[in-house]
Amino acid sequence: MPKNARKRAGRSKAGHKNEANATNKYSVEDLLEKANDCVEQFQFELACKFCQRALELDPHNLHALNTYACILLELGDAETAYDQFQQLIKLSPDVGHEKYMYLGQMCSGADAANYFNKGIEILKVELQQSNSVASNVDNSNFSQEISRAYCSLAEIYLTDCCFDENAAQHCESYCRSAIEHDIENAEAYQLLASCLLSQDQIDNAREYMQKSVSLWLPASRELDSNVEETEENFIIPNYDSRITCAKLLIELEQYETANEILDRLLQEDDEVVQVWYLLGWLHYLQKDYLPARQHLEMAKKLSEKFHCDDSKVNEHIQELLEEIPNSELTEDDEIEDENDDHVMETEDSPPNNCV
Repeated sequence: MPKNARKRAGRSKAGHKNEANATNKYSVEDLLEKANDCVEQFQFELACKFCQRALELDPHNLHALNTYACILLELGDAETAYDQFQQLIKLSPDVGHEKYMYLGQMCSGADAANYFNKGIEILKVELQQSNSVASNVDNSNFSQEISRAYCSLAEIYLTDCCFDENAAQHCESYCRSAIEHDIENAEAYQLLASCLLSQDQIDNAREYMQKSVSLWLPASRELDSNVEETEENFIIPNYDSRITCAKLLIELEQYETANEILDRLLQEDDEVVQVWYLLGWLHYLQKDYLPARQHLEMAKKLSEKFHCDDSKVNEHIQELLEEIPNSELTEDDEIEDENDDHVMETEDSPPNNCV
C-alpha cells in the first residue's frame, strides 16, 4: 500500500474510533433526551434507535422502556410495544399507571377492563400521595385522567362486554364514577346517556345528553364568533365523539341540536359518510324528504368512493332512500349538480372518511 494511502486509512480508522467513543460517552439520560427531541420533530425511527441504544446500556430502565413502547406505537408496531409494556409490569407492577392505560386501549373485553382498573388503582394512590405532600397543589390532572379511565371502562360494557351479567349496572356505575372525578367531562355524561337509553330510560338519557352538550357546544359557538379565541382555550370533543353525540340526539328526538352539530361537522370535513347519512336520517324522521334524499344520496356516493364496509350504515341508507315517497318529490327536486363537487373523481382518498 502506498505511504499516503496508509496514512489516510489510519486517519479513517481513528475517526471511526473517535465517533464510536463519542457515542459510548452518551448516558441513558442523554440518549432519551435525544429520542424525545426526535419525537418532537416526528422522527420516530431515529428516536427508536436512540431508545434501543439506551436499553443496551440499561435493559431495565423504566423510562427507556416506556419511551420505547410509546414510540413503537407511533410506528404501528403494536406487538413489540405490547411486549415492552409487559416488561414494564414485571419490573414495576405497582408504580406508574401509564402502561396499564396503554394496554387497556390495546386490548379488549375483560383483559382491557382489568388493565384499566389496575391503572385507576395506581392513579388513586398517586393522587393521595400528591395531596399528602401539599394541600394547595392542583391535582385536576389526576382526577381528569381517572375520569377518562372510568369512561373507557364504561365503554367496554357498552360494547365488548355488553352481554355480560350486570353489564348495564357496571356501565352506569363507571359513568357516575367518571362524573364524580370530573364534573366537566362531557364524554362521561354522553356515555351515561347512552347507557340509560339502552335501558329505555329516555327522559334521564335526554337530561344527561343536554348536560353533556352544554359543556362544549356554547364554547364551539363562541369559537366561531370570536376570531381572537383559539381552540386550545376550549375543551371540545373530537370529531368521532361529536358524531356519536349527534346520533344519540337523533335517537332521543333532539333534532334541532343534532342538526346544528352535524352542520358544524360538515363545515370541518364534508366528505364523511356518517355525517351525511345522519343528516339524511334526521331529515327523514322529520318528514323533510327533499333534503333527506339529498343527504342520503351524498352519503351513498361517498360510501362508494371510499369503499366503506359498514354494511349496517350502507343498508340503512338504501332502505331510507327506498322509503322516501316519490310523490313528495318533483323533477325539480333532484340533487343539485353543485353537490357533486363534494365527491372528487380520484379513488385514492383516505378510507377513514367512512366513520
